[in-house]
Amino acid sequence: MNIVFSHENEIEVAKLSGRIDTTNSDEVQTELLGKIASGAKKLAIDFSEVTYISSAGLRAILSSVKEITKKEGKLAIFAMQDNIKDVFDMSGFSAIMNILPDYNATKEFMK
Repeated sequence: MNIVFSHENEIEVAKLSGRIDTTNSDEVQTELLGKIASGAKKLAIDFSEVTYISSAGLRAILSSVKEITKKEGKLAIFAMQDNIKDVFDMSGFSAIMNILPDYNATKEFMK
């Protein structure tokens, strides 16, 4: 798993790649919560290169959603592969998270 952050306009973009599981979910959570704590109000998470996510990975994403919501910010996930989207759908996370098809849709959502 790898995380690369970039900044475009007011949006922090976190590009995740590889597997998100029990071996690295704490790192994902720490990195995302760190961006929120440092003042990010708009966080977009690029899932285009995520190949697997476990329940621990889902928990890390959920904690970021909860934290940014407390700070009246926005978080969106975009460019999910179908197998990852299936995990979010089956777990019910799709109903409580902003999942968008691509970065352009994410930019519109963040306005």
